[in-house]
Amino acid sequence: MRSSIRVALALATTILPAAVHEAGAQDVTREVFVTQDADYSGFDLRAEKNISLDDCKKICVEDPACKAFTYNTKVSWCFLKSDFRDATDYKGAIAGRIVETASVVEVPLEPDLGAAPALNILPRGAADEARLFA
Repeated sequence: MRSSIRVALALATTILPAAVHEAGAQDVTREVFVTQDADYSGFDLRAEKNISLDDCKKICVEDPACKAFTYNTKVSWCFLKSDFRDATDYKGAIAGRIVETASVVEVPLEPDLGAAPALNILPRGAADEARLFA
């Protein structure tokens, strides 16, 4: 008896969270917002050299550790950042930061199967006997 209760509890703890997760699924979108002639100093992850601004944005969006970047337009260098503070003025640089937005993804519900069919579990004639005694 106790082992069947343990099995039931184990199943409930693994199945129920999955069902709750599906109903409240979220889709996270990472977008870049840029500021001209600005720099996010510090928090350097790494530098990507000789790339375009669009490539710099793409690399940062695709790297979950990247929260911001500074792109130096004069030498085409992209400085990826793990975090950022307020941007400071810097002529010839473009500061970009990642903004994440979450939207709830609709999960289609299972179709309604209707009411369960009536179960005929009484032996033949038992219902008639019950009516006689009632």
